[in-house]
Amino acid sequence: MKRRIEKLIALMLSVVMLAGALPVSAWAEQTSVSDKGMDVANAGDPDKIAVGGLILDKAGPYAKTDEEGRVVAGDVENHTIHWDADTGTLTLLGAAISASDFSGPALISAHRPELTVALSGTNTISADRKGNADFFALQNTGGISIKDGEGGPGSLDIEITRKAGETLGGIALSGSFQNASTIRIQISQKADNASFYGYLYGIKADGPRFVNSGTLEIGLYNDNLDTSSNSVVIGIGTDIWAGMDELQNSGRITVTGRTTNGNIFGLFSEGLGSGRWENQKGGTLEAEVSAYGGNVTDFQEGTYKYSNFACGVYMAGDAGESREFLNNGVVTASAENTAENFDSEQAMGILLEGPGGGSLVNNGTMTAKGLESSHSCGIDLLSYGGSDLNLTNRGKLDVLATTRGLVFDGGDFHSVAVGICLDLYNEEGVKHQTALVLENGSTLTASAMASDWVEEAERKQVTARDCQAILCQKVYKKTNPGYQEPPQEIVLGDKLTIQEGGKPFALLLEELVPDELWVYINTIGIDESEGPAQTVKIVPPHPSQPSQAEPTTEKARGWNNIQTQLDGTADGETVTVEMNGTTQLPGRILETIAGTGVTLELHMNGAVWSIKGREVPAGGSFSDLDMGISCNGTSIPAALLRAMAGEQETMQLELAHDGAFGFPLTLRLETGTENAGLWADLYEYQEAVESLLYLSSARIGGDGRAELPFPHASSYAVVIGENPFDDVKPGDWFYSAGRFAHHRNLFFGTSETTFSPEQTMTRGMLAAVLWRMAGEPEPPENRDDPFVDVDAEQYYASAVYWARENGILYGVGQNRFAPEEPVTREQLATVLYRYAGSPETAGELEGFADAGKVSSYARNAVEWAVERKILAGKGNGILDPRGSATRAEVAAVLMRYEMSRVLLSPQ
Repeated sequence: MKRRIEKLIALMLSVVMLAGALPVSAWAEQTSVSDKGMDVANAGDPDKIAVGGLILDKAGPYAKTDEEGRVVAGDVENHTIHWDADTGTLTLLGAAISASDFSGPALISAHRPELTVALSGTNTISADRKGNADFFALQNTGGISIKDGEGGPGSLDIEITRKAGETLGGIALSGSFQNASTIRIQISQKADNASFYGYLYGIKADGPRFVNSGTLEIGLYNDNLDTSSNSVVIGIGTDIWAGMDELQNSGRITVTGRTTNGNIFGLFSEGLGSGRWENQKGGTLEAEVSAYGGNVTDFQEGTYKYSNFACGVYMAGDAGESREFLNNGVVTASAENTAENFDSEQAMGILLEGPGGGSLVNNGTMTAKGLESSHSCGIDLLSYGGSDLNLTNRGKLDVLATTRGLVFDGGDFHSVAVGICLDLYNEEGVKHQTALVLENGSTLTASAMASDWVEEAERKQVTARDCQAILCQKVYKKTNPGYQEPPQEIVLGDKLTIQEGGKPFALLLEELVPDELWVYINTIGIDESEGPAQTVKIVPPHPSQPSQAEPTTEKARGWNNIQTQLDGTADGETVTVEMNGTTQLPGRILETIAGTGVTLELHMNGAVWSIKGREVPAGGSFSDLDMGISCNGTSIPAALLRAMAGEQETMQLELAHDGAFGFPLTLRLETGTENAGLWADLYEYQEAVESLLYLSSARIGGDGRAELPFPHASSYAVVIGENPFDDVKPGDWFYSAGRFAHHRNLFFGTSETTFSPEQTMTRGMLAAVLWRMAGEPEPPENRDDPFVDVDAEQYYASAVYWARENGILYGVGQNRFAPEEPVTREQLATVLYRYAGSPETAGELEGFADAGKVSSYARNAVEWAVERKILAGKGNGILDPRGSATRAEVAAVLMRYEMSRVLLSPQ
């Protein structure tokens, strides 16, 4: 089995040599904004700006757009565009600029050291370009700063399309970039057999700094069928060796893109200095890109059919300069490359490369994926100049690489997929490190596997042959570094547990030494003979396990020092405590903040507790609390969860503390950015009666987090799903019933956005709902529909037939079913009683003043429904058996029935 490692690593060595020999800068040459592309009418004059071909200056600073989007002169009373030459500020006030026939290189162009764009209202720039020349919507020879204007919050939407040509983009600049507003950019290269041989940019930022505190949404789509090998699609990035060495994001950046050919990057930088990118706390950075190569059916002969590279986040540096990527927020980077042309094609979620070293530090939540390519990596740190590489994880890190299992050169080479890869290549024999450091409290899941494109019978073979979760490799050529033994550079915190994968081990590939190659490997697997693992999971201890680590804040370490800090904290401030694997909260800390305006946040693994001092009773005495929480509980029966949630995603939460807290807490729960915009519904598991009690709901934010209140400790379920109905809101008595009916696909809305909870339930509706609950059994092909008033094309037709054949719902006489007649509450109980098999009951109705109004045919059914707590009264001792049942009431009855059915099931 050791031979399998050596074959895999030898192939990875070829990747290192390839990357070192062919940096991205060799692909294309591009001129900067300051060299060309500016409107000649205002060339070099910082007091002028060209907007849609109209020059604005001090004498004529106002403009507006006509009905066709052309920019025309305005005045102080009538304008949507204003230029202040003294401050270099262009104000857009709901401007709609459209210029498909515009012949210039940019719709808005300036020659300022710093151009400020102030946005109020919704502003748009659109163009369907006819020519091949370079074109941007907005460009400046210096920096650009975009903010909301004095007229209120604003936004800018840029949409540019073209069939063929050179460089096309949204925003271009040669200085620093700052955004504090909302910008949406879409750049499209249309499908055509004409050649595309340039760049597509969302934002071309050839400057030292890129700072975003607002919202950037960028989409780039190259569907051209004949794309040059030098063509590159870049969401946010630079010209070759043009900078963007510093990036700071505290807002939201989203980049999506695809290219039929060529290369594609979400974020891209090649700089001459040391580079440091930081996604700050509260920041969200998402990059999802894909390249397709020649995998389309209508390529003409002679067209270029390769996709060399797809990468979500790319940073490259020059010799001696390091690259650093720091995440304190949420990062998602995914790259897919499905080309099948030659073996150098790559898909990298995150890649830091160059002759200098590289460092990636994750303190937040990070997901990185490299998918489908001949060479795929979730995260790749690469040094081909012999400098240190370090990856440190203090948060949650999920990494995936998949491969299609391609074989090249007659079988001598094959695909490679590595979850985390640290590659170092050195010809001087100087000792360097490729260190993977996992600190206490962190979580790592790294996987590499055959993709779903691989035939199912071959997936196991491809995964074993081509894939490994973790590879830290140092290659010394020509010179022996002189290690006494292979260095172990995978470092785990002493409180972490390898839940899956084996253990770290190191080895030297001795068979390569005669070729003057000293290749040292660090990986995780069962042992050297079994080879590297394809999946590695490393987790902190369960909340019930003791931990010796200390909690920390930015100013203090340990609870004694944190208490001192809290004593000096002013009202209105928040103190954030990193629990670092600990779970105990001393009672004296609660007594310190009780009755104050201080908020205490406890950052656990995957969740954050928030305690407001004003909600903690002042003057009280508190015991120590165990704040431990597990998001992977198993105490709630799976059948009960399925009955409530259907196929929706669920989480089971188990709290280490037992009983009431004595004050309200809020839990900020990490559900994943893929759930942004959905709803998280919180249910308490009532073990005594084996039921789920709905408590509250929260909308999941863009960072994938939901804030839910917790009154006391218990086992909880969180059901995650959409809520398309405007009339089913948290706080409505029927909210959980409406969500249940939607999750289980029992009720459809009366429109796309309405549930109509107060609408009367009809007989046709009820038949359809019960039929769906039964799994929608197919009726016979040659069925004989007995009812003259049931149209075979109606949505309830099959349901009515099924209900009659199974003795659940009958007609009303004279071959009529009356599908539109309302259902009463006692009829509902009767139908459900028959659906349940007409079980015996010992129920009584003595507690209801109107029990005598229950019809004789429905008596047993109503008694059964009341006994099982399926049918409830309306208050004041009223059952209202002959009152019409609403859609909300039916949903609630069915939910209670399903809970009751699970409870009494033999399983």
